Amino acid sequence: MTIGARFFLSVSLLALIGCAGSGKGGDEPIDRGPAPAYAQVASRYNARVDKLDRVRSAMSIFIKTVDTQGKDVDEQADGHLQLVRPSRVALRIDKVGKTIFYLGGDEIRFWWLDLTRDPKAALVGTHANITRERGASVGLPVHPLDLMLMLGVMPLPAEGDSPRWADSGKSLRLDLAGRWGATRLFLDPVTLEPTRIELMDAEGHPAVTATLTDYERVAIDGDAMSIARLATRIEILMPSSKTRVRLRLYDPENPGDRIRDRAFDLAALLEAYDVQRLLDLDEEPSP
Repeated sequence: MTIGARFFLSVSLLALIGCAGSGKGGDEPIDRGPAPAYAQVASRYNARVDKLDRVRSAMSIFIKTVDTQGKDVDEQADGHLQLVRPSRVALRIDKVGKTIFYLGGDEIRFWWLDLTRDPKAALVGTHANITRERGASVGLPVHPLDLMLMLGVMPLPAEGDSPRWADSGKSLRLDLAGRWGATRLFLDPVTLEPTRIELMDAEGHPAVTATLTDYERVAIDGDAMSIARLATRIEILMPSSKTRVRLRLYDPENPGDRIRDRAFDLAALLEAYDVQRLLDLDEEPSP
């Protein structure tokens, strides 16, 4: 896998953003009483993310992986993230002041622009048609629409299975249904903010794990009293590719209508970046 493809795999897991409580502490387990009801947990969780329907932030990206020769590779880049729930994502990745990659998605499609190639290239697929097998062929271990879960900005569904304490008693665990596999959320027992999020594969093993720390208040346009908080440090681990990604967000905000639709307009992006080559992930690969 090329470093460009590795960036696609890694940064797609916004992932989109080190280590925090994992639910497996090294001290003696904490003996707790009954876990709170799902409705109580969901109400507090969703109050925190209510105004995180739009987020904009600068970020630093650090990637540690292994190349095709088995050598360690360290990459660093700057990023600019914009998202609009539930499906719009725009992540511009720059190095030495030049845009090298652009990850995006809208209500129907997702895309990855590789501006380091000659000619510049784009991978494009639709949310409805991407399969686990096709995703694996381009280094995507989870469904694109599940990626926003990794940032801890998606609200919980109105109904769900009863929460339970993690084995250590230090985290509250929620199990949710995903598109390609189950999702596990480990929440701080006091704040109910996620400290770890796992997206599982078909066999029930973690395909991607995100550890979230350093929560900060998010500036909300028109609402100075908002309680919205977002993790500003996220460490993402992908065991299958021996890849570890660290994301650091700076001054995240909800800028309201100042997020422009053009950031999620694939046709406009292809023209602006002069992308000449297009790979349609909905098409069957050549034998």
